[in-house]
This record gives sequence, C-alpha cells and structure tokens, in this order.
Amino acid sequence: MNNKGDIFINVMENNSQMMIEISDTGSGIPDAEQPFIFERLYRGEKKKYKIRGLGLGLALSKMIVQAHGGDLVLVKSNNDGTTYRITLPK
Repeated sequence: MNNKGDIFINVMENNSQMMIEISDTGSGIPDAEQPFIFERLYRGEKKKYKIRGLGLGLALSKMIVQAHGGDLVLVKSNNDGTTYRITLPK
C-alpha cells in the first residue's frame, strides 16, 4: 500500500466456526499471480525487486491456520484492494 491506505478487520461467527476477514485498500494482486500467492518462496513480479522479503509470509500463515483446523483463503483482489478470510473451528 506504499505507506498509505487502510486495513479493515471484520470478525464473524456462526454455530461452528469463527471467520476473520482482513481487507486493505492497496492496488491488489494481479489475476495471473493469485493462484500462486500461498506457495512458499513465491513473490509477485512487481514486488520481486522493490520490496524485501522471502515469500514465506502467506505460506506460513496458511500453514499455521490449517494446523488449528482452519483455512486461509483469498476472497478477492482487484484495483480497490485485497480481502483474505481466515476460518477457524470453534
């Protein structure tokens, strides 16, 4: 988000699970890259040389959530921002 923008967190629940949605107002993830964002060591083409990192953040986050019986998924990503959803059993 280049140090400007907003992040929103929404927590919901039903009888069997908790859902946490995290949204930002960034530039989004290109459609062609979306299938790969949870792969270890994957870094998007635009970020590869501009932003430091190892490409492990989303992969490790997904593994941690899955270790607790839940899942982390990309809900949407476009020019208006990106939304992820964490689902965990109660």
